Amino acid sequence: MDKIERVGKSYMLKNILIQGGGTMAQGIAIECLRAGCDVFMWHHTDSKKPVLKVTERLDSWLKSDKIPASLHQAMLHKIHPADDTLSLCGFDIIIESIVEDFHHKEALLLKVDEAAPAHTIICTNTSSFSINSLGKRLTHPERFIGLHFFNPVDRTGLVEIVRGGKTSGRVIELIKLFCRLVGKEYVLLEDSPGFIVNRLLMAYLNNAANLLKSNIAGAEDIDRAMKLGTNHPMGPFQLCDLIGIDTVYNILSSLYCELKDKAYKPCTVFKSMTDLGLLGRKTGEGFYKYIKAPEK
Repeated sequence: MDKIERVGKSYMLKNILIQGGGTMAQGIAIECLRAGCDVFMWHHTDSKKPVLKVTERLDSWLKSDKIPASLHQAMLHKIHPADDTLSLCGFDIIIESIVEDFHHKEALLLKVDEAAPAHTIICTNTSSFSINSLGKRLTHPERFIGLHFFNPVDRTGLVEIVRGGKTSGRVIELIKLFCRLVGKEYVLLEDSPGFIVNRLLMAYLNNAANLLKSNIAGAEDIDRAMKLGTNHPMGPFQLCDLIGIDTVYNILSSLYCELKDKAYKPCTVFKSMTDLGLLGRKTGEGFYKYIKAPEK
């Protein structure tokens, strides 16, 4: 029996609070539900909305035979809207997955750190911000850790576990266990801007946008070249539309600010499209047009 299994026998990670209502928060919730966790969702305007979105996705999966009826019912019985008063008693793990804005994340994490019971692990799903910076003002930074999932959560098998300078070994071992419970492989890394995947990915997406801006080739041809030439499942602009063009722009801006590397200086294409509200699949149009915008 390894260390993680020993820890798991004395500590159940079954009550999960997810803060946020977007695609990532919904995806994380679904993976937790698959693992048999009791999941509560909190959103700053209406906590019932993300629960409804998750329910709609599960209903769609049932209709398309992606999940059996028994699992569908079991998952529906385990998802709940969180108390609007943000009562945090009873949660084993709290996962912050709100908009990628440093000040908003920090403000929420400070409230959580103040109110959560001592045993609760506090995670952030940030894709670009420093864990040490986000946790700098927390009273209990030893229980704070980065837990970066990837979009779409149900079709990507990796989570980046990012330890802060004060994250305890106990918390790291429990989060490793949690990743296994939700069926994800993990990489454990030190705090660094963009972590591993986005540090590499964002330079690639930015370079693709600069090729487009320079009229080297169109978006469809660049996507086709990368899919056929490198065996990627989708091209860079299809991926931008999936991630969200505003999200790509915000991550690049954060990385450029941290690293001062021109590889991350956001291409003006991303800024222009963000200003126009052409954000990709979630708005129905980005580098491509979509018949119907998927639910946020």
